[in-house]
Amino acid sequence: MTAHRRIVLASSVAGAAIVALDGTVLTVVQPTLRRELGASLAQVQWTSTAYLVAVASLLVSAGRIGDRYGHQRVFGVGMLGFGVASAGIGLATGVGWVIGLRVVQGCSGRCCNRPRSACCAPRSRPTGWACRSPYGPA
Repeated sequence: MTAHRRIVLASSVAGAAIVALDGTVLTVVQPTLRRELGASLAQVQWTSTAYLVAVASLLVSAGRIGDRYGHQRVFGVGMLGFGVASAGIGLATGVGWVIGLRVVQGCSGRCCNRPRSACCAPRSRPTGWACRSPYGPA
């Protein structure tokens, strides 16, 4: 396996893992969010809900965007957007910023989640290696 293929495979796995982890990681921080930012229970719940709504709303259209502009390009933009939004959340001074940036994270995360990884991964597999993808033939 070439170095390029290893990089593609590693970034695809990392993108899928980061997004999957981020869907639940904020649950651990919610008590601190309430205390440090003075957020109400409803606002704290919206930090998780906003992310999940953004991810779910782009379930179909993110694949179409990848078809139109290129899956690798959309994956890269998604990873960049996810990282910038994560840094913004870390620097947020109010819960409104956290909720808004969670929406950005969800949109960016959908661009580097499983369908994108499934489209990028075939380029990283060794020749002749078979893989059954739930998203159709590779």
